[in-house]
Amino acid sequence: MSIKNKHFAGAVIGALSLVLVACGGGSSGGGNEGGTPAQPTNQAPSVTVESISLMEGESATITASATDPEGSAVSYAWEQKSGVSLELADVDTATVSIQVPAVTEDSQTTLVVTATDAEGAKTSKEVVVSIVARMVGFDIEGMVTESLAAEAEISFSVGEQIFTSEVDATGQYLVSINVDDSRVADLVRAEVTNPGTKLKLVSLLGNVESVIAAAGVDELVTHDELLSVNVSSLTTAMAAVIEEGELGNVSTQEQFVGRKKLVDGYEAFQLATLIELVQSYSESAGVTIPSDIDDTYALVANREIAALLLAEVRSNNPDTYQAAMDAILGDSQLVVTAPAGNSEIQDTYYFTTSNIDLGARLELAPEGLGSLSGSSFSGKSEITWTATAEGLELYGADTVLSSLYEFDENLGRNVLEEVVFQPKLVNWLDHGTEVDWLVVQAEEFTRYPNGEYPPSEPELKIVTPIAIRNTGKVDAADFLQMGLSLSIPLPSVASEVTEPTPDQEQSLSAESVQLTFAGNLVTGGSVSVNVDSISGSGVPSSIQVSSPWEIDINGHLLIDNVLGYKAELVLLEGDNQKSPLVFVELDNGARALSTSGKAYLKEAPAWTPDRAVGMYQYPMSFSAPLEPFWFEVNADGTALTASTWDRNGDGEITADETSLMPGLWRINEAGNLLIRRYFAYTSGFCESAIWDPAPGDECALYHEREWVLHQEGEGIAVRNYHRFFLDPFLDESMAIPEEHILSSASIFNAYFERVEERPVPISGM
Repeated sequence: MSIKNKHFAGAVIGALSLVLVACGGGSSGGGNEGGTPAQPTNQAPSVTVESISLMEGESATITASATDPEGSAVSYAWEQKSGVSLELADVDTATVSIQVPAVTEDSQTTLVVTATDAEGAKTSKEVVVSIVARMVGFDIEGMVTESLAAEAEISFSVGEQIFTSEVDATGQYLVSINVDDSRVADLVRAEVTNPGTKLKLVSLLGNVESVIAAAGVDELVTHDELLSVNVSSLTTAMAAVIEEGELGNVSTQEQFVGRKKLVDGYEAFQLATLIELVQSYSESAGVTIPSDIDDTYALVANREIAALLLAEVRSNNPDTYQAAMDAILGDSQLVVTAPAGNSEIQDTYYFTTSNIDLGARLELAPEGLGSLSGSSFSGKSEITWTATAEGLELYGADTVLSSLYEFDENLGRNVLEEVVFQPKLVNWLDHGTEVDWLVVQAEEFTRYPNGEYPPSEPELKIVTPIAIRNTGKVDAADFLQMGLSLSIPLPSVASEVTEPTPDQEQSLSAESVQLTFAGNLVTGGSVSVNVDSISGSGVPSSIQVSSPWEIDINGHLLIDNVLGYKAELVLLEGDNQKSPLVFVELDNGARALSTSGKAYLKEAPAWTPDRAVGMYQYPMSFSAPLEPFWFEVNADGTALTASTWDRNGDGEITADETSLMPGLWRINEAGNLLIRRYFAYTSGFCESAIWDPAPGDECALYHEREWVLHQEGEGIAVRNYHRFFLDPFLDESMAIPEEHILSSASIFNAYFERVEERPVPISGM
């Protein structure tokens, strides 16, 4: 026999030796029958334990059961071998406690339990802990309204995850979204492209949590529940403005809603119209996407180029421009008669879009009652309302845009004429829990309150304002700061002209006021109101008037006396405490006036000469991009005020379409920047050799602006004082006055951009 294993061979030899010993080996005979028996070998315990499956974030216990063959006591030891890290407790007992962490995908962890008996014999066994990620899922059913997107792919991004679906020939799509519950705060963004036509449409739906809320129990969100599931020129324009043309620029629901509040609804609608023009009316409109612009989204994200293209179409092809707007307004997939998701129409709406004639606050109270707060001409009008198949119908809403006496030759006397704007019907372009985008149909006409003539035929007007609902307000306590000055916007209020010049109509209009608060946010306190006035010779002055203030249960700031009115201030957004968007209503018992706009916190120091030197420009007017207005403050003490106007509508600015107004500047004792312009009756704007020419001088004082600096950075926020003078236009038959003669003055908040070069070149300069 051949023994290959040396251990086996040794065992065999040893066994043979034992046999020989047991059989004797000597003559003595006998055996070991009366000796001590051999001890049995100790055996290790046996262990049983079951694997477990848990949802992320849950806690549980796992119990191992060990049995020792010899019946001795058994000890336990638990440890983690691999996988997602768990929190373990009671690791030296039969039952271990585990806490499962949050995970973003299904995972497994392996634990090892070891049982040891009294003699040190051990047995180990693995147990698998399966961790199930909590997922949230919903379906989105909608359509892409541009025909060029039919049969394209639509993609939805949630964080870094992408979900895709096909758009069918009719523009319909259905997509399923399934993400970890840790993604509920991530925004849902839709995008569809057709590279061959430079079409790119985008829609921001809000975060996952808000989309799930809109979907409801069936976990399917449709256009009836969330308007932005229909991806269109409107959603693309809104997304481009909110994102400022940069993917990922908005990452949270708070940012999304906050920026939406600041969107100019008029501009966004015009951008949507431009997409319609370049996609569906390019031949008749004579406008295409510039070669250096990638797609429609990039086009409307470029505010300056978009404004110039729209101005060109409005000027050269007004009928096509109107047709593109009508195409949007007539599409029931884009314009709906009621908010999505069965939201209550009854609410308060604060209008933030600038340069609209609608007013500032629409209150829809129970039983079809309500009010519309308007400007200084119309005040607040009581209305009734009803929801119909056509939309929200308004009755009695009346905004007076202008009120002037005009001389009537037929009657031989002055006649009061009012231009009136009457909102009639409200529809929705977009709806959210805090912010809506509305389209309002109105009639505009001229009426004669004293009955001299019948009203003119009404003209249909369309406005598209952003409206912040009650839930979108911010508590005033979240931004009000004690001891700091705040310049708030006002509806135009007539302020005092002291020592007026005889036989001259002189006025001061306050459209902002500076407030300084003292007290505390719980009980209120007193506010110092800066009351401005001006003399008939144009010398400004102010006094401080103290008034009580408090914050009511609605979070509105109430002030007893602001320029003779009770004031209500509502904070509409709180992302920027330095320049929040606010609604202000003034009420003196006889009428209530309202407006909305930016308030500016006073935090910048007074002007210094080195900081004043530079070039300042009003932000570009979207409706008039070829009409820049800017100021040059030069180190040598000279100043230049410049404006342009594309008078012939050819899309270019020439020398004869530029107005140059030379002047001088200085900083006054209060640390405010003064810029003056001068005028010669026979030759126009002129260069004065001195700061303060006499009223009889040929180059006389025409205008003075005073900037009280509130904020300073890439631009400046100021309280802007305007003062116009009659000095250049004095009647030669009059005795030359010793002092300047004021014509009119106004005070308002303003923001100017700092620029490095002129918006347009000026020939010869």
